[in-house]
Amino acid sequence: MSRVLLATVLLAWLSASATSLGIKVDWINNQDSLRFAARLGTPSADDLKKLELAAVEARDSDSLPVGDPPKHLNKSPQITDYMSQCHYEIILKITSYLETSKFDLEYDACNATTDAQGISAGFNQFTTCSGSVEIVCREYQSLKKSTTFCDKYMPTLNDAAGLPFCKKKSGEFTPSGLSSFCKDWTATAREDPLFRQAQINVQFSSYFVPITSLFSEYNLKTPQAMGQLFDISIQLGPEAAKMLAASATISAGGSPASSLPIPEKRWLFALLFQRSRYLTYLDGEYGKTQFRVEAYMSMMNFEVDHADLIVGGETVAVKCE
Repeated sequence: MSRVLLATVLLAWLSASATSLGIKVDWINNQDSLRFAARLGTPSADDLKKLELAAVEARDSDSLPVGDPPKHLNKSPQITDYMSQCHYEIILKITSYLETSKFDLEYDACNATTDAQGISAGFNQFTTCSGSVEIVCREYQSLKKSTTFCDKYMPTLNDAAGLPFCKKKSGEFTPSGLSSFCKDWTATAREDPLFRQAQINVQFSSYFVPITSLFSEYNLKTPQAMGQLFDISIQLGPEAAKMLAASATISAGGSPASSLPIPEKRWLFALLFQRSRYLTYLDGEYGKTQFRVEAYMSMMNFEVDHADLIVGGETVAVKCE
């Protein structure tokens, strides 16, 4: 599903949800976990207007912003200002696993998936429908400064972004002219570190940097909350992360940044609940990804160098290098 369509659908969902002026949050303490039921309150007119403007901006733009990403992530102040490098690596590995079922970053992954996104490629599953595959190729061209496998595909990748098929909720298709693209993507990812760096750069600048403002806005300190916002950004887009964070603040009755701050864990549970509701609303292939919410729900504590989470009924430990 394209960024524009997701933004439009989220706007419709929030508008449809804005029927209850009351806010109700019931908390039940059950050993080490918190269970809750929350009813979404009314999103503000400003929030709805922001999303509407974001949808228009996305529609009118040629591509996702790439910005000026760092060449070496371990020297990036955007990361170390908020979390340790180790926690950042864990967050990347968790999202990579939720995208590709592998904790090692699958730079060479590439195939037509069943979520109507055309070709999905790389450890973050960049897609042709969103235009992010094209952005990775442009970043690779910039880093390589010579002939690349992407060169022959650029016009086709540009045409593939936003095809009518991308508006469906499910279905598998390979855009015309890209039948050999995955073979070339996989071979290059295995051979050229610059291509792997291009994927890291685009992931960082297009999906991580846009949500760092939320860390300050809601006074978030834990890698769990930051990681969940990042995972939302990867799956649904940065604008969806911003609006679901606003909805979580409404349903939780505040945030850690409120004048009467609430515990961050409580806010995070509200965010997970809002994401779950939204995935159910989207239905199709997105409705089948509740495991992403459940994985973070099971992982309420990061240790110094690892995190334990439950995926598919099995407990797995994720460690940084």
